[in-house]
Amino acid sequence: MIPPDQSDKLPYGFVPVKRAKKDVFIKSSVDDKQVKYIHDVFTEEKERGARNFTDSRSMTWSWKEDTFQKFRDKIGGSSIKIIDPDEQRTKYDEFERPSNRPRKAQSKSNKEMNPREIRLWRNDNQVNFRAKFKVSTPPMIEWGSPLQPELVSELREQNFAKPLVIQAASIPLSIDSYDIIGLSQPGTGKTLAYVIPLLYYILEYKKNHPETNNFSIPLSVVLVPTHELAVQVQEVIDKLGINLGIKSRTLTGSFRLNDQALELSHENHVIVATPGRLKDAIEAHLVSVKKVFFIVMDEADKMVDKSLGPQISFILNECPKEKHLMMFSATMPHEVLSIVEEFFTKVVTVSVGEIGGASENIKQVVHYCRQADRLGLLLKSLRGMKAPIIVFTNTRDSCEKSAMEIQNNGFRSAFIHGGKSQKERDSIVEGIQNNLFDVLVATDVISRGIDIPNVENVVNLELPRNIHTYVHRIGRTGRNGKEGIATSFVTKDDKEIMYDLAAMLRRGNFAIPDEMARDPSSQHRVEPTENEHFDQ
Repeated sequence: MIPPDQSDKLPYGFVPVKRAKKDVFIKSSVDDKQVKYIHDVFTEEKERGARNFTDSRSMTWSWKEDTFQKFRDKIGGSSIKIIDPDEQRTKYDEFERPSNRPRKAQSKSNKEMNPREIRLWRNDNQVNFRAKFKVSTPPMIEWGSPLQPELVSELREQNFAKPLVIQAASIPLSIDSYDIIGLSQPGTGKTLAYVIPLLYYILEYKKNHPETNNFSIPLSVVLVPTHELAVQVQEVIDKLGINLGIKSRTLTGSFRLNDQALELSHENHVIVATPGRLKDAIEAHLVSVKKVFFIVMDEADKMVDKSLGPQISFILNECPKEKHLMMFSATMPHEVLSIVEEFFTKVVTVSVGEIGGASENIKQVVHYCRQADRLGLLLKSLRGMKAPIIVFTNTRDSCEKSAMEIQNNGFRSAFIHGGKSQKERDSIVEGIQNNLFDVLVATDVISRGIDIPNVENVVNLELPRNIHTYVHRIGRTGRNGKEGIATSFVTKDDKEIMYDLAAMLRRGNFAIPDEMARDPSSQHRVEPTENEHFDQ
């Protein structure tokens, strides 16, 4: 503090600080000698400043002449850091940003984010990490290092403008050699979240082992629950990998193993397989996984639902002990946790948004009605919807009858259920992708693993029994950042799902019909009374 009795002698540009009525010191922080020392220093520096003063109208100030620097360690023995105003503006200008300006973390490259900016990014994007150790890896907010230039070029060539949230969070962790468990909603880009690290590691391996460029032993395995998802994953791998010299094959139970043996003998770096069929191929010595170092389990909860846990464990035990693992799952049942505990090391769990919830990009609309009125309401609703449209039913019989009724009302419709051969399913999916049909009616055989571009509307003509299947059904729209609408027809018979559906609608601030809100099943959860499986 500058003594006010000498303030009239201060050079131009110095502002005296008014003394408080009473000085307050922390007990034992300073003594009389320190106070006298501070006063003497101020006097000395004030006189030096006056000697250097030449022109009161153009006086310049140098931080080298900061009088506080000489006694900064003398006040109570503490160290007080002086911040350059220019540096302060550079470091903290985000506090002055307008509310509609993106956070500073968003504009920085992948390696420039400090811990605070990483926390901001995670909070803004509802990203949570769980690990037994500190995780400080910054997100990949743009395509770049450490990805190889040729991989980055291919991503841009395929119009992947920038990483989606689950990709930005999990890709750099995988490249940092963590085992990843990814929990995210359907349609958020999780396939690319593991395909990019997969391609990265194979490119690195090929660079360091050029002798492996032309051999049939796979380096990576992707395990999926269904043939449809296997085909979709292979398409993504081939889309990015074909120009990088990386080849993939599918191996599922939809075709005879002997018919697939010839393809397996050709050059391949990645096998996308269902666990049961890959186990059969290993035991038949048609496939060797002894050099596999990167393994992905997609929709792990669905695989254990289908009692595929033992097959997964068999495959993981056949692979080398040193391997890199990624798992994506909507939920974490006990069987999935058992696989994690047995095989994963240095695990980071990455979750985005509400686990088990629907994407925020999907608007959910619910109509409470009588069961006999559903089909008529559906036909009326379809006239205001943009094709292609997916309509879900619970059984093969209702699937076929609904598709016929839709066809009779002027829509080009097709249907898929478990009674269709794989060749027929693939043909129908290709048809709707090529705009040959307006409406696809299906059972839950396509609720996972089918990505039909530009689907804006999904309709639940009949609701499933559980909320997880509901989430996967409506996840066929609102994918990869696009908007979508999910319309559902609820009746008094939908007791098992009504409570969870009402809770999901409330969390998303979507309207709940008055009749549904008054239904006791929406107020208290009703457990299934029997273990009934629909004929899908």
